[in-house]
Amino acid sequence: SDVKMFLISAKLTVIVGPVGSGKSSLLAAMLGEMVRVSGNIDWARNKPSTNNPNHKTKSEIQNNILAKDCNISYCAQTAWLLHATVRDNITFGQPFIWRRYRKVIQACNLQPDLDSFPAGDLTEVGEKGITLSGGQKQRISLARAVYSETDVVILDSPLSDLDAHVSRHVFEEAILNRLLKRKRTVILVTHHLQYLSYANQVIVMKEGKITLQSKVSEVKKIDPELYESWRKAIKEAKNLLAPTISRQVSQMSVMTEATNEDGEASDEENSEKDKMEEVKGTLVKKEHKETGAVKLSAYIKYMKACTIVLCLIVIVLTVSYHSVLVGSNFWLGIWSSAGEKHQMRVTATAGTNVTIKVCTHFDNSPYVRVYAALSMGALCIALVTTLVLHYAGLFGARVLFNGMLKNVVQAPVRFFDTNPSGRILNRFSGDITNIDQKLAANIEGVLRTLFYTLSAIVVNSITTPYFLLAAIPLIILYYCLQRFFRSTARELQRLDSVTKSPIFAHFSETLTGLQTIRAYKAQSEFRRRAMNIMDRNITPFLFLQTTNRWLGIRLDYMGCLLVFVSAISSLTSGIKGQINPAFIGLSITYSLMMSGLLNWIVRTSAEVEMAMNAVERVLEYTNIPTENTNNEGEEEEIDKKWPEKGCVEFKDISLKYDSTLETVVQNIDLLIQPAEKASNIQFSSTGYMNLIQLTTNFILIGICGRTGSGKSSLTLALFRTLDITAGQLLIDNHDVRNIPLPILRSRISIISQDPVLFNGTVRFNLDPSSTIEEDKLWSALEVVQLKDYISNLPQKLDAEISESGDNLSAGQKKLLCLARAFLRDSRIIILDEATASIDLETEKKLQDIIMDHSFKDKTVITIAHRLSTITKYDRIVVMETGQIIECDTPQNLLDDPDSNFSRLVRETEK
Repeated sequence: SDVKMFLISAKLTVIVGPVGSGKSSLLAAMLGEMVRVSGNIDWARNKPSTNNPNHKTKSEIQNNILAKDCNISYCAQTAWLLHATVRDNITFGQPFIWRRYRKVIQACNLQPDLDSFPAGDLTEVGEKGITLSGGQKQRISLARAVYSETDVVILDSPLSDLDAHVSRHVFEEAILNRLLKRKRTVILVTHHLQYLSYANQVIVMKEGKITLQSKVSEVKKIDPELYESWRKAIKEAKNLLAPTISRQVSQMSVMTEATNEDGEASDEENSEKDKMEEVKGTLVKKEHKETGAVKLSAYIKYMKACTIVLCLIVIVLTVSYHSVLVGSNFWLGIWSSAGEKHQMRVTATAGTNVTIKVCTHFDNSPYVRVYAALSMGALCIALVTTLVLHYAGLFGARVLFNGMLKNVVQAPVRFFDTNPSGRILNRFSGDITNIDQKLAANIEGVLRTLFYTLSAIVVNSITTPYFLLAAIPLIILYYCLQRFFRSTARELQRLDSVTKSPIFAHFSETLTGLQTIRAYKAQSEFRRRAMNIMDRNITPFLFLQTTNRWLGIRLDYMGCLLVFVSAISSLTSGIKGQINPAFIGLSITYSLMMSGLLNWIVRTSAEVEMAMNAVERVLEYTNIPTENTNNEGEEEEIDKKWPEKGCVEFKDISLKYDSTLETVVQNIDLLIQPAEKASNIQFSSTGYMNLIQLTTNFILIGICGRTGSGKSSLTLALFRTLDITAGQLLIDNHDVRNIPLPILRSRISIISQDPVLFNGTVRFNLDPSSTIEEDKLWSALEVVQLKDYISNLPQKLDAEISESGDNLSAGQKKLLCLARAFLRDSRIIILDEATASIDLETEKKLQDIIMDHSFKDKTVITIAHRLSTITKYDRIVVMETGQIIECDTPQNLLDDPDSNFSRLVRETEK
């Protein structure tokens, strides 16, 4: 509120402030994504000439550009990536210019990562970049902003997930050299106070207000206390990192680049790039589509889901209904014939002969009672049949849904890497809807029309045998026509189902990245993509409707021919006196019905097969392998107090994300004794140290390395989300492969790199089971420095949290997840970059809590890029590309100028 600010064109403006101070909200307001209650948000080329923001000169008004019309690129705090290749995510619909693209890759330090990808920059990143580390996603998002040719670049904490070396490289090469040297206005939100000296302007925020806006050199005069706190925080971090290393600051090397360095490459060069061999980097598999007729096994499995007993009851009731219905029609004919016998012929002569029939005494009551009983019986049986059939259909749909849900929930992580959420959502929504609403009704239609047709054939065969001579060829023709139509309609329905999944995926992806899309003004491009996806889905639907019209015309002609044959046969038999006139009417009535019945048999049988396509697709997901299937040993009986000690031991561990992929962690031997603290796990190709044993209780271990090297992979092995291809992973001497997954995952807590919050209240997110007292909830919030914020909300613990916690800042989300982990009281806690989006002061308090208070008796494994987080630890483990390369005390590693840890510290000090 009461925000008054201006930005300096072609300069760097840095915005800082504690967690939840409104930094990201201010950027959202600049982009026009916030509701403006009062005031104006304008992009002006010059600072307003008056102090009154509502009073502008005519030239100023003409020069002001609204955010929606301004040329802006944006890097969000939570990186948003398309489900596409790395190259497509960086170019983002812009022309691909190789020279510019190559320089952006180098500036964002992405080349080492691209070299490790199976298809380089043509590798698919998966939905929301699921296959990438947090640092890789952030740098690709930043590369997109740098690659664009915009005047204004807004960067929301782009360095938070990067280690010291990469952070320094990206800041110097991407922000200073690629952006500022090219006269682009840069707005940077960061908690890295060491970069403040490069800012032309600094904005300080607190509790949603701007408390200071000035040049960095003037902060000391305006707010000496704030300046001193910054200086102290930076100095303390550096002192913690390298107490024995002298500060080695060299001037940033100036790279001279021609202004036209990013000009388009020559036609020969572009042609050469276009001819590069296409590399298979596809992550997402093409959605499986069955071919040919629906297999008998699918029908059998559906019947089993509905229960065989209910299916038999439906068949018996259907046969009974049609038997009673045909019986009532025959009884009507008998009743009519009986009336003829009681009629007396009388001839009167009065100039002309007139013959009339006079009905003698005839009692209709027995016939009425029988006909009424048969009719009521048919009605009751029909009602019961419909109820039982639809109950069986809903029961079967519920069984299939539960089976699919169980397998999808227990599916390995790789399944979600290779199957977009839109595809999964389509199975749970579109396919289940077809089974719920269409399949049972279509089966009822097939059974009803089939038995009606059989009844009509039987009646016509009995009354007019000549009918069969013409009817049999026509029925064969009907069957051939139905078979031809059914095969076409079935495949079109499968195409419709397959092409519907991308609609869900695109819609979800667009909603998630709406802020970024609007910032880049890519609405028209995403609208075009949506139209193309819908066109691909509508095409088989339109063809399906066309084939229905094609079928309808032919069935109508054949129906007319069938009625004609039946009528001629009945009249011929009647003239010869071979049949009672009452049954002639019955025969013609059934013949008229047969035309429509055969028409509907063809249609409804095709509809059933199309609906069975949904059953096939659901059954496919009920057969996907689950994580429990991969257990190598028998599940053990686990004590309720396990793990009591929290001892974690990696014995020559090698890990893969999938059996078809390369090993990401190789030959790791690591023993973490009870109550030890471990931090920042990463890996190296040299691997000269493979065994680390730490046997002293309460020893503190810090593990660090380069971003994207697999830090999270090793910790995920504790939850068995990765395949253990070699070695053993023991927790309190229990092999994790023999521990039931629900028990294993319920006894370990993790704050992941991407914090997970659910749509619900604060209370629900802290205590989903509603078993914890309210006082403990407030205590946990106080521990993570969120008590004041939550208590100031109108509904306090009952305040709503939106989906994925979108109404909280990234730092607040991680703190709330930390409070949840604290409440679970797990013996083993994993912190994966838990403090990456938090200011230094809050981080220091949390580290004190982790070290000395709330987590003192727990095994804590911390992944952190900020080396100041782990300098109080007794041992440092440095890793790269899947293997341990260094292990020693921080002092010894710092004393060795050639050590990897020492180099990381020097990069942080710069």
